Amino acid sequence: MNSQVFCCPACKSRQINSLESVPTSEIAKFWSVTSLESGEQLKKYLDSGKAPSTVDMAKCCDCGLEFATPMFAAGEEWYTEEIYTMRWEFNKTLEDLKPGSEILEIGCGEGVFLDLAVREGHSALGVDFNLGAIQLAKAKGLEVYCWNLKELSERLPSRKFDAVMFFHVIEHIEDLETFFQELSQIMPTGSSIHFSCPSSNRWTTQFETDRKVGLREVWDYPPYHQTRWNPVATDKILSRFGWKLQKSLEEPFDWRGMSTYIVSKELAAKGLELSVLSPVERKIKIATKMVKTFMPSIKCSGMSMYYQAIRQ
Repeated sequence: MNSQVFCCPACKSRQINSLESVPTSEIAKFWSVTSLESGEQLKKYLDSGKAPSTVDMAKCCDCGLEFATPMFAAGEEWYTEEIYTMRWEFNKTLEDLKPGSEILEIGCGEGVFLDLAVREGHSALGVDFNLGAIQLAKAKGLEVYCWNLKELSERLPSRKFDAVMFFHVIEHIEDLETFFQELSQIMPTGSSIHFSCPSSNRWTTQFETDRKVGLREVWDYPPYHQTRWNPVATDKILSRFGWKLQKSLEEPFDWRGMSTYIVSKELAAKGLELSVLSPVERKIKIATKMVKTFMPSIKCSGMSMYYQAIRQ
């Protein structure tokens, strides 16, 4: 176990086991296939000493959190190609918000969720360090800033929020202590947080084997992801900072959707598209893939875990 690991970032247990070690050069090689710019950036991190030669992953024996040791997160330059889309958990969050809430989204990107929230009658503000995404969100008429939480507190010291949300953000954060401390400063008692992260049972771990660099997909390691969460670990860290976990939901598994994606990917490898098939051929291929993936996918979920908690 790496000497820098002293305790679990979630529950502070010292009962830590080594999970796996992956050469950072292998992670860079995989990233180069997906995004040449990201792969080159990681190589620069290695050459400059910002990234260790090996990514060591550990697991807490008490809460089950998996985390990198040491953690090393990519800078804002890594996220210039980030794609922002609709997520299953957006509607779950909107269902849980009180009418007319004052909300903040951390990592708002181009404002996909904020736009929905404003349309629902909420007062919304967003922050992100991706300047390009912020400019696109501003063009939609949204109140967004290229700030972090500390800058938000300094520039708008009187601003408090009924609810804060951060979707697929927590797994990227190196300094969880500071993040939750700064979050507490802008949220009064009774306010809520709504957030999501990758589900440990997501179907891609089972079926996207060509994207695995170790036990998980390449994006589930630093410099992209630092931690891998589960409901127990999430409850532990929330409790430490005065939050009461109210809800944890796993995104339902879309069996047909996954099968369609896999068929499309297989065709793409041959230089073909799903649209070139006749409707009958398309249905047969997808149905055949559904039959083949039925047993392996029984315990699979969708991509996300959604959590809601109340400040005590």
